Amino acid sequence: MKKLLFLILIGVSCNIAAQKWSCGKLINFLQRNIPNPDRVETLNSNTLVKVEFFLSIESGYVIAYFKKKSSDKIKNAKIYFWITRDGWDEFKLDGMQNGYDKAFSTYIEKYKYDCE
Repeated sequence: MKKLLFLILIGVSCNIAAQKWSCGKLINFLQRNIPNPDRVETLNSNTLVKVEFFLSIESGYVIAYFKKKSSDKIKNAKIYFWITRDGWDEFKLDGMQNGYDKAFSTYIEKYKYDCE
C-alpha cells in the first residue's frame, strides 16, 4: 500500500508541470491518502489560520489556510510541495520563537504550487 501511495504521489508531483490540478482536488487527495498530518494552529499570525504537513515516503506537502473574507476553506488554502521534514521542523520552531508569518515566508513560501 505504501509503495502504491508513493507512486501515486510521485506521479502527481511529476505530472503537475504537464497538467494544472485544482487546489481542491489536490487538498482532498492529500487528506484522503496521507493520514495524521502534523498541524500547527497559528494563533500569533496575522495571515495564517493553520498549517498542515503531510509526509509521504519521499517528500512533504504543506496545506496552509489563510485568513480571508471567504468562508470557503478550500479557497483560503494553498499547497506547497517538496517540503523536507527538517524544513517543517525549522518552520515550527522559528514560528514559536519569532512568529509564524516570518517563519512561513522563510521555510515554506518558496515551494508554492500554483494551482487553480
